[in-house]
Amino acid sequence: MFIIGEAIRGMGYHLRLARLYRYWRNVQ
Repeated sequence: MFIIGEAIRGMGYHLRLARLYRYWRNVQ
């Protein structure tokens, strides 16, 4: 249970980072 939660949270963090990176590239 704890490991699954960590994996989901890590995945969400990765998706947020990718979205931020894409947004930052569009701004430039």
